[in-house]
Amino acid sequence: MDPVVTMFPNQLETMRSLCRDYRLERMIEGAGHWVQQEAPEETVAATLEFLRGLRG
Repeated sequence: MDPVVTMFPNQLETMRSLCRDYRLERMIEGAGHWVQQEAPEETVAATLEFLRGLRG
């Protein structure tokens, strides 16, 4: 897991509560803070999922 997430255990809950239009959260197993380099396929898939959710 990303060390930043473990250093600030309430970070995700804080983001959820502060963002009015919090749309997508994805934790990619085995990836850390450089998720786009460590798991590029999964990162692209999550990004596309987010972008598709903007259609409306």
